[in-house]
Amino acid sequence: MVMAENKYKFLLRTGEWNVLSREQKENLALNAKLEKLTNKNKTNSEEANSKLNKRFEWKKIAPKDGSNTREMNETSYHWCRKHEMWMLLKPKV
Repeated sequence: MVMAENKYKFLLRTGEWNVLSREQKENLALNAKLEKLTNKNKTNSEEANSKLNKRFEWKKIAPKDGSNTREMNETSYHWCRKHEMWMLLKPKV
């Protein structure tokens, strides 16, 4: 028991006690990089979703004049009461 205590004190004094090994340091660095990349991807996807939502905001505006068909960019859109938005397919009655 004395030998173990002496070794512990020696390692503590020299700064070698509880030090990460090369593999542990490498693993820690890789985990940090991975976390940074996943956070970056989340923000990029959130930005893309907000741009897409802004682009199609008009689809959620109900027709005021009661018409159920709308022509836009040479495409016919139909108002769907169930989804409350403009759709490409005619809604089933």
